[in-house]
Amino acid sequence: MARWGLGLAICTGGVSPGLAAAPQRCEAPASARGSADAILGALIAQTGVPGFAAAYARGESIVWTGVAGHRRLVPPAPVTPRTTFRLASVSKLITAVAVAHAAAHGRLSLDAPLGVIARRAGPNAVGAELMPPSWSEITPRQLAAHVAGVPHYQTIDAGRGGIAYRRATDVLEVVFGRALLSSPGTRYAYSSYGYTLLSAALEWSTGRPFDEYVAAHVVKDLAIRPETPRRPSTSPDPNAATAYERVTDGVKLAPPHDYSYSLAGAGFVATAPALARFGGRVATGRIVDERTFARMLRPIALADGSTAGASGYEVGLGWRTELAPDGDLIAHHSGVALGARSTLVVRPATGEAVALLSNAAWTASMPRTAETLRAAVRSERAGGPFCCPIGRRPYAGTFQGGAVSGRISFEYRKGKCRAQMSVLGPLKAWLDRFEPRAAELTLVALDQRPGGQRWAVVTSVGAFVAHLDPTERRLRVTIGRRAGLDVVLGVNDG
Repeated sequence: MARWGLGLAICTGGVSPGLAAAPQRCEAPASARGSADAILGALIAQTGVPGFAAAYARGESIVWTGVAGHRRLVPPAPVTPRTTFRLASVSKLITAVAVAHAAAHGRLSLDAPLGVIARRAGPNAVGAELMPPSWSEITPRQLAAHVAGVPHYQTIDAGRGGIAYRRATDVLEVVFGRALLSSPGTRYAYSSYGYTLLSAALEWSTGRPFDEYVAAHVVKDLAIRPETPRRPSTSPDPNAATAYERVTDGVKLAPPHDYSYSLAGAGFVATAPALARFGGRVATGRIVDERTFARMLRPIALADGSTAGASGYEVGLGWRTELAPDGDLIAHHSGVALGARSTLVVRPATGEAVALLSNAAWTASMPRTAETLRAAVRSERAGGPFCCPIGRRPYAGTFQGGAVSGRISFEYRKGKCRAQMSVLGPLKAWLDRFEPRAAELTLVALDQRPGGQRWAVVTSVGAFVAHLDPTERRLRVTIGRRAGLDVVLGVNDG
């Protein structure tokens, strides 16, 4: 499994007198869930996204739900736990579980060629007559792992969001009207249209519309559904988040877009608690059994013996897997669409799941941000009181090998320890690529552990766990996957 890169630079300066020599406010261990709420609030300020919702589940149980910002700006309406957001490509996990469920119950063969599946389906294989011969050997397993050679969206798809499709098979004319990128099983190439074809194969095999199968066997009572109902209703969802686009001076309404052409790959909506509970149910064998889920996580082998994947993760049946910094396996998927940025991260070994949803696209390390929220909720303040280093301190060190310096202002207010960190030099230049208005980072205290404190560093590209050694006054964090920040704090000067 691939690991998140640590990439920490060597800090400047040696061992210094500890932070205890300066003013502090020390508190007994306490609940840390307010830290997770504070992280969401800081993300609003850092990213310019109107609204966020997040939830943390252990199996069937929701442990924490957090909301921040607005689901609608005009007239103002806040995000609530019942707000539904576009899932974008997190929809693929719902589809992958539906396919695994059908396979486990003998309704679909993951390794049967599509041509064989269509012949077995007979009259139910609507649209199969359009299938080019070169596509007939593709298997559902290859589609789920993005190794079938099916193209992603292309320029010919301009205007596709203005059409409402009622069945997965209705989109096959669109999907089949293009050439494969590579021979099936030879190369990883991400494709939402591959999931449209996957949902059509499910319809052929079960004889049921894709959305009906998902509703009956996968999401059941959860607040997860297609954004565009297959049977149109005159009553719009009153809890739906408005879709926004970020622009230089703020946000604007995103244009209307119907994702029914890619329901299986990008067309579902959900509340954060519902999505987290879905992840917890999958991880604990409540939708497909635990053995089936374990098989879903096995990386798919390509023809040359390598495994499918990109950017540090490997891909099995829909799920991306990698090792978290603590060494545990996580399974996840993220998505981006008009008016949406989303992620779902689960820990199969513990049955934990974290969902994070928003109503505008933004550049982010989404699984790491979800994992930081998990750390905030789970913080136990073990090892004694948490001591907040009140005051303003200069810092100096390195970021990606370049020298950085500035100030961190710590404060203890309303029972919480937080800090603002000025952004200068190469750190600012790096963040400006994503959110040019970022002038400060927000630090939220998490817990006190042997060897130091844990903080969440909230940036325009997400939230990340940092370690502060009070003795050496050394703060270290990896932003993104490999951008290492390593600084030493100076003496309190304010």
